[in-house]
Amino acid sequence: MLQSSATSQRPTTNSRAHVRAERAKRFAVVKTVSYLKQRSVKPITVRRYTEACEKFDEWRTGTGKLVGTTRDDTLAAYLDVLFFKGEPVSAGRYATYALRFMQGWSVSKADFPNTHAALKGWRLAAPAVNRDPMPWQALLLLVHVLLEYVGPLTEVYKRAALVLPWQFDGYMRPSEALAVSKQDVFFTTHKDKRIAVIIQAAPDDAEGSATDVVKAGRGKDRRKPAKSGHFDGTITLCDQASERAGRALLARTALVKLCASPACGRSLGSDGKTLPTSYSPLAGITLAQYEAALRYATKQAGLTSLKLTPHCARHGGASQDSQGEFRTLADIQQRGRWEAASSVARYKRSGTLERQLKKFSPAQLKLAASLQHSLPGTLSAVALQPQGPSDKGFGKSLRR
Repeated sequence: MLQSSATSQRPTTNSRAHVRAERAKRFAVVKTVSYLKQRSVKPITVRRYTEACEKFDEWRTGTGKLVGTTRDDTLAAYLDVLFFKGEPVSAGRYATYALRFMQGWSVSKADFPNTHAALKGWRLAAPAVNRDPMPWQALLLLVHVLLEYVGPLTEVYKRAALVLPWQFDGYMRPSEALAVSKQDVFFTTHKDKRIAVIIQAAPDDAEGSATDVVKAGRGKDRRKPAKSGHFDGTITLCDQASERAGRALLARTALVKLCASPACGRSLGSDGKTLPTSYSPLAGITLAQYEAALRYATKQAGLTSLKLTPHCARHGGASQDSQGEFRTLADIQQRGRWEAASSVARYKRSGTLERQLKKFSPAQLKLAASLQHSLPGTLSAVALQPQGPSDKGFGKSLRR
Protein backbone atom coordinates (compact mmCIF):
# COMPACT_ATOMS: atom_id res chain seq x y z
CA MET A 1 0.00 0.00 0.00
CA LEU A 2 1.40 3.35 -1.08
CA GLN A 3 1.85 6.07 1.50
CA SER A 4 0.75 9.64 0.89
CA SER A 5 3.36 12.20 -0.05
CA ALA A 6 3.00 13.94 3.33
CA THR A 7 3.64 10.67 5.12
CA SER A 8 6.56 9.68 2.90
CA GLN A 9 8.29 13.02 3.48
CA ARG A 10 7.97 12.78 7.27
CA PRO A 11 11.44 12.28 8.78
CA THR A 12 11.96 9.02 10.60
CA THR A 13 13.26 9.32 14.15
CA ASN A 14 14.75 6.64 16.32
CA SER A 15 12.42 6.68 19.35
CA ARG A 16 15.09 5.70 21.85
CA ALA A 17 17.54 8.30 20.56
CA HIS A 18 14.81 10.89 20.63
CA VAL A 19 13.98 10.10 24.26
CA ARG A 20 17.66 10.26 25.23
CA ALA A 21 18.06 13.60 23.47
CA GLU A 22 15.01 15.07 25.20
CA ARG A 23 16.22 13.81 28.55
CA ALA A 24 19.67 15.29 28.02
CA LYS A 25 18.13 18.61 26.98
CA ARG A 26 15.83 18.65 30.01
CA PHE A 27 18.63 18.11 32.49
CA ALA A 28 21.24 20.29 30.77
CA VAL A 29 20.69 23.00 33.34
CA VAL A 30 20.96 20.62 36.28
CA LYS A 31 24.24 18.98 35.31
CA THR A 32 25.96 20.89 38.10
CA VAL A 33 23.59 19.36 40.67
CA SER A 34 24.72 16.04 41.99
CA TYR A 35 22.68 12.93 41.31
CA LEU A 36 21.90 12.28 44.96
CA LYS A 37 20.79 15.87 45.49
CA GLN A 38 18.41 15.55 42.57
CA ARG A 39 17.03 12.38 44.13
CA SER A 40 16.18 14.30 47.31
CA VAL A 41 13.13 15.82 45.61
CA LYS A 42 10.55 14.48 43.20
CA PRO A 43 11.34 14.52 39.44
CA ILE A 44 8.47 16.94 38.80
CA THR A 45 10.00 19.35 41.32
CA VAL A 46 13.37 19.13 39.56
CA ARG A 47 11.63 19.89 36.27
CA ARG A 48 9.84 22.91 37.73
CA TYR A 49 13.03 24.18 39.32
CA THR A 50 14.77 23.80 35.98
CA GLU A 51 12.09 25.76 34.15
CA ALA A 52 12.16 28.50 36.80
CA CYS A 53 15.93 28.85 36.50
CA GLU A 54 15.73 28.96 32.72
CA LYS A 55 13.21 31.81 32.84
CA PHE A 56 15.28 33.72 35.38
CA ASP A 57 18.50 33.31 33.37
CA GLU A 58 16.71 34.40 30.19
CA TRP A 59 15.45 37.55 31.91
CA ARG A 60 18.83 38.28 33.51
CA THR A 61 20.58 37.89 30.17
CA GLY A 62 18.33 40.62 28.82
CA THR A 63 17.19 43.56 30.90
CA GLY A 64 17.88 41.94 34.26
CA LYS A 65 21.62 42.44 34.06
CA LEU A 66 21.07 46.19 34.35
CA VAL A 67 19.15 45.88 37.64
CA GLY A 68 21.09 46.09 40.90
CA THR A 69 24.59 44.98 41.72
CA THR A 70 23.85 42.12 44.12
CA ARG A 71 22.01 38.87 43.71
CA ASP A 72 19.47 40.01 46.28
CA ASP A 73 18.60 43.17 44.33
CA THR A 74 18.46 41.27 41.05
CA LEU A 75 16.12 38.59 42.39
CA ALA A 76 13.88 41.18 44.07
CA ALA A 77 13.59 43.02 40.74
CA TYR A 78 12.74 39.76 38.99
CA LEU A 79 9.93 39.13 41.48
CA ASP A 80 8.48 42.52 40.53
CA VAL A 81 8.50 41.42 36.89
CA LEU A 82 6.63 38.21 37.71
CA PHE A 83 4.11 40.08 39.85
CA PHE A 84 3.21 42.59 37.13
CA LYS A 85 2.88 39.75 34.63
CA GLY A 86 0.04 38.44 36.78
CA GLU A 87 1.85 35.36 38.03
CA PRO A 88 0.75 33.86 41.37
CA VAL A 89 2.94 34.20 44.43
CA SER A 90 3.89 30.52 44.06
CA ALA A 91 5.87 31.48 40.94
CA GLY A 92 8.00 33.82 43.05
CA ARG A 93 8.59 31.12 45.64
CA TYR A 94 9.56 28.61 42.97
CA ALA A 95 12.04 31.04 41.45
CA THR A 96 13.61 31.64 44.87
CA TYR A 97 13.80 27.99 45.88
CA ALA A 98 14.98 26.98 42.40
CA LEU A 99 18.00 29.27 42.60
CA ARG A 100 18.86 27.87 46.00
CA PHE A 101 18.56 24.26 44.85
CA MET A 102 19.94 24.48 41.33
CA GLN A 103 22.57 27.22 41.57
CA GLY A 104 23.46 27.15 45.25
CA TRP A 105 22.26 30.63 46.10
CA SER A 106 21.91 31.35 49.80
CA VAL A 107 18.42 32.83 49.85
CA SER A 108 18.13 33.05 53.60
CA LYS A 109 16.37 36.04 55.11
CA ALA A 110 19.68 37.41 56.43
CA ASP A 111 21.45 37.21 53.06
CA PHE A 112 18.47 38.16 50.85
CA PRO A 113 16.42 40.70 52.86
CA ASN A 114 15.08 42.50 49.79
CA THR A 115 13.89 39.25 48.23
CA HIS A 116 12.03 38.20 51.36
CA ALA A 117 10.51 41.67 51.67
CA ALA A 118 9.33 41.41 48.06
CA LEU A 119 7.72 38.03 48.74
CA LYS A 120 5.96 39.44 51.80
CA GLY A 121 4.70 42.41 49.81
CA TRP A 122 3.49 40.03 47.09
CA ARG A 123 1.48 38.02 49.64
CA LEU A 124 -0.11 41.20 50.99
CA ALA A 125 -0.84 42.73 47.59
CA ALA A 126 -2.24 39.55 46.04
CA PRO A 127 -3.06 36.99 48.73
CA ALA A 128 -3.31 33.39 47.62
CA VAL A 129 -6.88 32.27 46.93
CA ASN A 130 -8.13 28.90 48.10
CA ARG A 131 -9.47 27.06 45.06
CA ASP A 132 -10.88 24.09 46.92
CA PRO A 133 -14.59 23.86 46.09
CA MET A 134 -17.31 24.48 48.63
CA PRO A 135 -19.68 21.49 48.53
CA TRP A 136 -23.38 22.35 48.33
CA GLN A 137 -23.89 20.48 51.60
CA ALA A 138 -21.41 22.84 53.27
CA LEU A 139 -23.28 25.87 51.94
CA LEU A 140 -26.54 24.58 53.45
CA LEU A 141 -24.90 24.14 56.84
CA LEU A 142 -23.25 27.57 56.72
CA VAL A 143 -26.49 29.34 55.82
CA HIS A 144 -28.26 27.47 58.61
CA VAL A 145 -25.65 28.53 61.20
CA LEU A 146 -25.71 32.16 60.07
CA LEU A 147 -29.49 32.34 60.35
CA GLU A 148 -29.44 30.75 63.80
CA TYR A 149 -27.04 33.37 65.17
CA VAL A 150 -28.42 35.88 67.67
CA GLY A 151 -26.21 38.77 68.75
CA PRO A 152 -24.82 42.16 67.76
CA LEU A 153 -23.90 40.94 64.27
CA THR A 154 -27.26 39.33 63.47
CA GLU A 155 -27.97 41.62 60.52
CA VAL A 156 -24.51 41.09 59.02
CA TYR A 157 -24.80 37.32 59.29
CA LYS A 158 -28.32 37.27 57.83
CA ARG A 159 -27.15 39.26 54.83
CA ALA A 160 -24.14 36.99 54.38
CA ALA A 161 -26.52 34.01 54.39
CA LEU A 162 -28.61 35.72 51.69
CA VAL A 163 -25.60 36.38 49.43
CA LEU A 164 -23.95 32.94 49.54
CA PRO A 165 -26.58 30.87 47.60
CA TRP A 166 -26.68 33.02 44.47
CA GLN A 167 -22.94 33.67 44.56
CA PHE A 168 -22.56 29.89 44.46
CA ASP A 169 -25.09 29.50 41.64
CA GLY A 170 -23.46 32.16 39.46
CA TYR A 171 -19.81 31.19 40.09
CA MET A 172 -19.26 34.75 41.29
CA ARG A 173 -16.19 36.13 42.93
CA PRO A 174 -17.00 37.59 46.36
CA SER A 175 -16.31 41.15 45.18
CA GLU A 176 -18.67 40.63 42.23
CA ALA A 177 -21.52 39.37 44.40
CA LEU A 178 -21.11 42.14 46.95
CA ALA A 179 -21.12 44.79 44.21
CA VAL A 180 -24.43 43.70 42.62
CA SER A 181 -27.07 46.43 42.90
CA LYS A 182 -30.79 46.48 42.13
CA GLN A 183 -30.04 47.95 38.72
CA ASP A 184 -27.96 44.85 37.93
CA VAL A 185 -30.84 42.39 38.55
CA PHE A 186 -33.58 41.63 36.01
CA PHE A 187 -36.41 39.19 36.67
CA THR A 188 -37.30 37.51 33.39
CA THR A 189 -40.76 36.37 32.31
CA HIS A 190 -39.52 32.87 31.50
CA LYS A 191 -41.62 30.08 32.94
CA ASP A 192 -38.76 28.75 35.09
CA LYS A 193 -38.36 32.16 36.76
CA ARG A 194 -34.82 32.87 35.65
CA ILE A 195 -32.97 35.90 36.96
CA ALA A 196 -30.51 37.82 34.81
CA VAL A 197 -27.66 39.49 36.71
CA ILE A 198 -25.07 41.87 35.32
CA ILE A 199 -21.65 40.97 36.69
CA GLN A 200 -19.13 43.78 36.79
CA ALA A 201 -15.43 43.74 37.58
CA ALA A 202 -14.02 44.52 41.00
CA PRO A 203 -14.24 48.13 42.22
CA ASP A 204 -11.27 50.46 42.39
CA ASP A 205 -11.93 51.00 46.08
CA ALA A 206 -12.56 48.37 48.72
CA GLU A 207 -16.00 46.75 48.64
CA GLY A 208 -18.44 48.71 50.74
CA SER A 209 -16.02 51.55 51.43
CA ALA A 210 -17.23 55.13 51.63
CA THR A 211 -15.72 56.01 48.25
CA ASP A 212 -17.23 52.92 46.60
CA VAL A 213 -20.80 53.54 47.75
CA VAL A 214 -20.64 57.26 46.99
CA LYS A 215 -19.53 56.54 43.43
CA ALA A 216 -22.25 53.92 43.14
CA GLY A 217 -24.90 56.29 44.44
CA ARG A 218 -23.98 58.93 41.88
CA GLY A 219 -24.27 56.41 39.07
CA LYS A 220 -20.59 56.55 38.25
CA ASP A 221 -18.67 53.57 36.95
CA ARG A 222 -16.77 52.65 40.11
CA ARG A 223 -15.26 49.45 38.81
CA LYS A 224 -12.15 48.53 36.88
CA PRO A 225 -12.32 46.42 33.70
CA ALA A 226 -12.10 42.67 34.17
CA LYS A 227 -9.01 40.77 33.06
CA SER A 228 -10.54 40.41 29.59
CA GLY A 229 -10.79 44.21 29.29
CA HIS A 230 -14.58 44.24 29.39
CA PHE A 231 -16.60 45.92 32.12
CA ASP A 232 -19.82 43.92 32.13
CA GLY A 233 -21.02 40.38 31.65
CA THR A 234 -24.51 38.99 32.14
CA ILE A 235 -25.29 35.58 33.56
CA THR A 236 -28.57 33.82 34.20
CA LEU A 237 -29.27 32.50 37.67
CA CYS A 238 -31.80 29.82 38.61
CA ASP A 239 -31.99 28.33 35.10
CA GLN A 240 -32.86 24.74 34.20
CA ALA A 241 -29.36 23.44 34.97
CA SER A 242 -29.54 25.03 38.41
CA GLU A 243 -32.97 23.47 38.91
CA ARG A 244 -31.56 20.03 38.11
CA ALA A 245 -28.69 20.68 40.53
CA GLY A 246 -31.23 21.45 43.25
CA ARG A 247 -30.06 24.96 44.14
CA ALA A 248 -32.31 27.25 42.08
CA LEU A 249 -35.05 27.66 44.68
CA LEU A 250 -32.68 28.66 47.48
CA ALA A 251 -30.71 31.06 45.26
CA ARG A 252 -33.91 32.66 43.91
CA THR A 253 -35.41 33.04 47.39
CA ALA A 254 -32.26 34.70 48.74
CA LEU A 255 -31.88 37.16 45.88
CA VAL A 256 -35.58 38.09 45.87
CA LYS A 257 -35.42 38.73 49.62
CA LEU A 258 -32.50 41.15 49.21
CA CYS A 259 -34.15 42.93 46.28
CA ALA A 260 -37.37 43.32 48.26
CA SER A 261 -35.60 45.06 51.13
CA PRO A 262 -36.95 48.63 50.81
CA ALA A 263 -33.93 50.49 52.17
CA CYS A 264 -31.16 48.03 51.43
CA GLY A 265 -27.80 49.65 51.03
CA ARG A 266 -28.78 53.24 51.86
CA SER A 267 -25.72 55.46 52.16
CA LEU A 268 -24.76 59.09 52.43
CA GLY A 269 -23.24 61.20 49.72
CA SER A 270 -20.62 63.90 50.30
CA ASP A 271 -23.42 66.45 50.74
CA GLY A 272 -24.99 64.42 53.56
CA LYS A 273 -28.07 63.41 51.55
CA THR A 274 -29.23 59.83 51.14
CA LEU A 275 -28.18 58.37 47.80
CA PRO A 276 -30.55 56.37 45.53
CA THR A 277 -30.87 52.79 46.76
CA SER A 278 -30.96 51.31 43.25
CA TYR A 279 -27.27 52.12 42.79
CA SER A 280 -26.15 50.74 46.15
CA PRO A 281 -24.95 47.14 46.64
CA LEU A 282 -27.73 44.73 47.57
CA ALA A 283 -25.66 42.91 50.16
CA GLY A 284 -25.06 45.95 52.33
CA ILE A 285 -21.97 44.36 53.90
CA THR A 286 -18.25 44.64 53.25
CA LEU A 287 -15.92 41.90 52.10
CA ALA A 288 -14.29 41.84 55.54
CA GLN A 289 -17.67 41.30 57.18
CA TYR A 290 -18.53 38.59 54.66
CA GLU A 291 -15.29 36.74 55.34
CA ALA A 292 -15.73 37.06 59.10
CA ALA A 293 -19.28 35.70 58.89
CA LEU A 294 -18.12 32.63 56.96
CA ARG A 295 -15.25 32.04 59.38
CA TYR A 296 -17.74 32.04 62.25
CA ALA A 297 -20.17 29.73 60.43
CA THR A 298 -17.42 27.34 59.35
CA LYS A 299 -16.22 26.96 62.92
CA GLN A 300 -19.71 26.55 64.37
CA ALA A 301 -20.66 23.99 61.72
CA GLY A 302 -17.54 21.92 62.39
CA LEU A 303 -16.19 22.38 58.86
CA THR A 304 -12.81 23.97 59.61
CA SER A 305 -10.99 21.08 57.89
CA LEU A 306 -12.50 22.20 54.57
CA LYS A 307 -10.69 25.59 54.82
CA LEU A 308 -13.61 27.44 53.30
CA THR A 309 -13.52 31.07 52.18
CA PRO A 310 -16.10 33.11 50.22
CA HIS A 311 -14.10 32.44 47.05
CA CYS A 312 -14.65 28.69 47.47
CA ALA A 313 -18.31 29.19 46.56
CA ARG A 314 -17.24 30.18 43.04
CA HIS A 315 -15.45 26.87 42.56
CA GLY A 316 -18.16 24.95 44.41
CA GLY A 317 -20.85 25.79 41.87
CA ALA A 318 -18.62 24.90 38.92
CA SER A 319 -17.52 21.64 40.55
CA GLN A 320 -21.08 20.59 41.32
CA ASP A 321 -22.21 21.28 37.76
CA SER A 322 -19.29 19.36 36.27
CA GLN A 323 -19.60 16.37 38.58
CA GLY A 324 -23.37 16.09 38.09
CA GLU A 325 -23.08 16.78 34.34
CA PHE A 326 -25.53 19.65 34.66
CA ARG A 327 -23.36 21.79 32.38
CA THR A 328 -20.58 21.17 29.89
CA LEU A 329 -17.10 22.53 30.46
CA ALA A 330 -17.73 25.11 27.75
CA ASP A 331 -20.87 26.27 29.56
CA ILE A 332 -18.99 26.38 32.85
CA GLN A 333 -16.23 28.47 31.28
CA GLN A 334 -18.73 30.96 29.88
CA ARG A 335 -20.76 31.14 33.10
CA GLY A 336 -17.67 31.66 35.25
CA ARG A 337 -16.19 34.17 32.79
CA TRP A 338 -12.90 32.30 32.55
CA GLU A 339 -10.90 33.46 29.54
CA ALA A 340 -8.93 30.25 28.90
CA ALA A 341 -10.23 26.70 28.62
CA SER A 342 -7.26 25.58 30.71
CA SER A 343 -8.77 27.45 33.66
CA VAL A 344 -11.72 25.06 33.81
CA ALA A 345 -9.76 21.89 33.01
CA ARG A 346 -9.54 21.09 36.72
CA TYR A 347 -13.31 20.61 36.82
CA LYS A 348 -12.97 17.52 34.62
CA ARG A 349 -11.79 15.70 37.72
CA SER A 350 -14.11 15.43 40.69
CA GLY A 351 -11.43 14.19 43.09
CA THR A 352 -11.10 17.51 44.94
CA LEU A 353 -14.85 17.76 45.53
CA GLU A 354 -15.01 14.13 46.64
CA ARG A 355 -12.14 14.76 49.05
CA GLN A 356 -14.06 17.66 50.55
CA LEU A 357 -17.20 15.54 50.94
CA LYS A 358 -15.31 12.81 52.76
CA LYS A 359 -14.59 15.27 55.56
CA PHE A 360 -18.28 15.39 56.50
CA SER A 361 -19.65 13.25 59.31
CA PRO A 362 -22.84 11.21 58.73
CA ALA A 363 -24.70 13.56 61.06
CA GLN A 364 -23.63 16.61 59.03
CA LEU A 365 -24.73 15.01 55.76
CA LYS A 366 -28.08 14.04 57.29
CA LEU A 367 -28.65 17.60 58.52
CA ALA A 368 -27.70 19.03 55.13
CA ALA A 369 -30.23 16.73 53.43
CA SER A 370 -33.01 18.00 55.68
CA LEU A 371 -31.95 21.63 55.17
CA GLN A 372 -32.23 21.20 51.40
CA HIS A 373 -36.02 21.19 51.82
CA SER A 374 -36.47 23.55 54.79
CA LEU A 375 -34.01 26.39 54.10
CA PRO A 376 -35.94 28.12 51.28
CA GLY A 377 -38.90 28.59 53.62
CA THR A 378 -36.59 29.82 56.38
CA LEU A 379 -34.97 32.37 54.07
CA SER A 380 -38.31 33.66 52.83
CA ALA A 381 -39.29 34.39 56.44
CA VAL A 382 -36.12 36.37 57.23
CA ALA A 383 -36.84 39.95 58.28
CA LEU A 384 -34.17 42.44 57.26
CA GLN A 385 -33.70 45.68 59.13
CA PRO A 386 -33.52 48.86 57.04
CA GLN A 387 -29.95 50.08 56.90
CA GLY A 388 -29.62 53.57 58.34
CA PRO A 389 -27.70 56.22 56.41
CA SER A 390 -24.12 55.08 56.75
CA ASP A 391 -21.01 54.60 54.67
CA LYS A 392 -19.73 51.52 56.47
CA GLY A 393 -22.56 48.99 56.20
CA PHE A 394 -23.97 47.20 59.22
CA GLY A 395 -22.09 46.83 62.48
CA LYS A 396 -18.52 47.68 63.16
CA SER A 397 -15.84 47.26 60.57
CA LEU A 398 -14.34 43.81 60.96
CA ARG A 399 -10.72 43.09 60.28
CA ARG A 400 -9.85 40.29 57.94
